[in-house]
Amino acid sequence: MTKDRIAYASQKKDCMTNNYDNRFDALLDIEECVRFYPPDIRPLDDNDAIFQNQIESQSIALYIHIPFCKSPCGFCPFNQYHYSDEQYTKYCDSIEKEILLLKRKIDFSQKRISSLWIGGGTPTDLTDEQLDCLLSVIQRSFDLEHISEFTIEGKPVPGMITGLKLKLLKRHGVTRISLGVQSTISKYLKILGRNYTFDDALSTLDLIHSYDMGINVDMIYRIPNESEDDIVKDVEKISSYDIDHISLFHYIWHNGTPLTRKYEGEHVVKNYDRDEFFRHYQMANRILADHGYRQYTPYYYTKDKMCQYHVDRWKMPQTDVLGVGAGAFSAFNNWIYANAHNLNLYCSRLNEGSLPITMGKRMSQDDVVSRLAVLGCKFFSVDDGCFEKIAKRGIREYFGEKIFALEALGLIYMDETGLHCTTKGKAFNNTVAMILASDEYHMVNQPQPLEIREEGL
Repeated sequence: MTKDRIAYASQKKDCMTNNYDNRFDALLDIEECVRFYPPDIRPLDDNDAIFQNQIESQSIALYIHIPFCKSPCGFCPFNQYHYSDEQYTKYCDSIEKEILLLKRKIDFSQKRISSLWIGGGTPTDLTDEQLDCLLSVIQRSFDLEHISEFTIEGKPVPGMITGLKLKLLKRHGVTRISLGVQSTISKYLKILGRNYTFDDALSTLDLIHSYDMGINVDMIYRIPNESEDDIVKDVEKISSYDIDHISLFHYIWHNGTPLTRKYEGEHVVKNYDRDEFFRHYQMANRILADHGYRQYTPYYYTKDKMCQYHVDRWKMPQTDVLGVGAGAFSAFNNWIYANAHNLNLYCSRLNEGSLPITMGKRMSQDDVVSRLAVLGCKFFSVDDGCFEKIAKRGIREYFGEKIFALEALGLIYMDETGLHCTTKGKAFNNTVAMILASDEYHMVNQPQPLEIREEGL
């Protein structure tokens, strides 16, 4: 054993003797997805500071937020509004104004847009004419020649995704549809507030397949009152269809959502049982693996290739993410920031000729470095050589006792290449992320759109 390894083993023994891992144990109860880091964004007055002294970065992942939905999901925590033609017309005009202002701040001739995601809301709820207008604005505003993936979100509501709409999307370069199916079982679709059947979803999937477009299907398990047998049936059923990519999320009680409000006064077990969750997670993973799916993050499974947008925003070293639209989040030029969530405020700021950025934070050097691992571990490993190249220190040296604690909790193991999540670490991946986070962020929640919509952060 080398001197370095002997020293490491000695430090680890001292750490365990002092029970350093106990201070992190409660973090195993964190359910929300750690997707935004650092999480403590603050009201921001000087937007210009974000774009000063821009660091060299070649690639950008572009996100466009369309916050309108004709059939809102009862569980959705994202920034969304009921659709109306009048509101959308005003909003589309604001989107174009925001893009023009951004192009004055950023030299896009020196950037390559690697992936593009249009989310919401439900962007495919727009009419064909509205979608054509939106996509035309995007195409003439950005060079999409080198884009590797272009995704748009949708739902299998009858009549919403048509052959004409798919032709339109393909003409504008969309390569992939992310379809919110959520469950194959009628009673759970009803609990989730969905207005379609699984047969509707299958018809939509068949239609998308006929246009030779990539497909992701969003699914939820551990829905309120869902039995273990029903979880098995649900995952088995969706896995048996010819789908490129499946996203499987466990249900989270988000404050302010209609479903959470509905069940607050009813008898529903909300206690977070670690052992039960881990059992359900392993069960779902086995089923998906048996059907040929490869897991590459805690939520994403593929038979072919990984989603480029997820790679861009999470995999170390992360790509800059530029968000456009009401409530869109960005990580650009060592800043993390968000646009106004309130629709009227978003539009009024742009009518005044100002970018609608209302909150943000310049990342400290520690934020920049710890972000590499906090988000990077979502791909289940952090390469030590890549980390040291950026951080100027190795993972063990940089994170110190946190590595010992993660090992003691059975969440990771270390080898000569770096940090790797165990099966437990993959299941409780948000815990791995939060332990690697700076101590000041351990109990800081992810920004919640429904809580900051009125800009009262």
